[in-house]
Amino acid sequence: MKRKFIWLSSTALLLLIWASLNVGIVKLHSVLGLIFNHGNVDEVTIMQEIRGPRILAALLVGAALGVGGALSQGALKNPLAEPVILGTSGGAALATLLGILIFGIEIGTPVAISFGILGALIATFSTYRLGREGKDGISFVIMGIAVSATLIALVGIASVMIAKPEAKGVTFWSLGTLSMTTRSQSEILLPILIATTFAAIKLAPNLDYLALGDLRAKHLGINVSKVRFQIFLVIAISIGAVTATFGQISFLALAIPHILRAIIGHRHKPLVIHSALLGASLLLFADLATRTLAAPNELPLGLMTAIFGAPVLIIAARKKAANA
Repeated sequence: MKRKFIWLSSTALLLLIWASLNVGIVKLHSVLGLIFNHGNVDEVTIMQEIRGPRILAALLVGAALGVGGALSQGALKNPLAEPVILGTSGGAALATLLGILIFGIEIGTPVAISFGILGALIATFSTYRLGREGKDGISFVIMGIAVSATLIALVGIASVMIAKPEAKGVTFWSLGTLSMTTRSQSEILLPILIATTFAAIKLAPNLDYLALGDLRAKHLGINVSKVRFQIFLVIAISIGAVTATFGQISFLALAIPHILRAIIGHRHKPLVIHSALLGASLLLFADLATRTLAAPNELPLGLMTAIFGAPVLIIAARKKAANA
């Protein structure tokens, strides 16, 4: 079953990449030739400066969201946890907007990404500290939703305060979009997200011990506090960088681990690896849908992923309530 799933998901990913390269307002005559810089100059530019970077961004962001969801749920032993509910995305978005308002930074630059990561770190650890004071897992979720809702409200207020010439672009960014992706943005994110993904894979086996309970994990020699700190650090860096560049992309991180547990089981190392692969595929599919469903207009990517992920949240919440 696992091998069949790997083969199917890999094939689906390749087909989605090929479809994304071919679909657009401008019809490209030879995609394969354009990849190797052979063909019309305008078409080569479209391929190498627009579609190629956008596809790379979708793969990187989708993988980061999938991994972030698997790590969040494993570290907190809560199937409802994910970067949005942790407040990670909201903190990154708010910090980025404050950077735009106060310092005039530009979205997608290294400075903006630094602001996003800092905001994500503060929000993630604040939510965790507040949530762990509760006596049950649902207390954390409630606290996380409250913190996230507050951050989203502040993001909305900050968006309104942006100067009018930039307001439309910032509003679209805040809903989550890859439409403004540039080659330089993809190149900046590439080393950050590769590094955090490898760090996540290395840390993942420790989550199997946390699943046994903190006390038992400590008896087995696991430094529980250190593991959680490292996990949250990886989540904040990856999701902070993604959100600062492409806005808040909701619920995909929640849905992916739930889908995979039913297929490959609960061990966290394979779960993290497959979450990266499935996340890349689903976000590329969602981005393709945003470009085609209302063409020539484009839909916000965050809204598309919310439509997909929200039902998974409902199912997960009902299942958790039934088992309580």
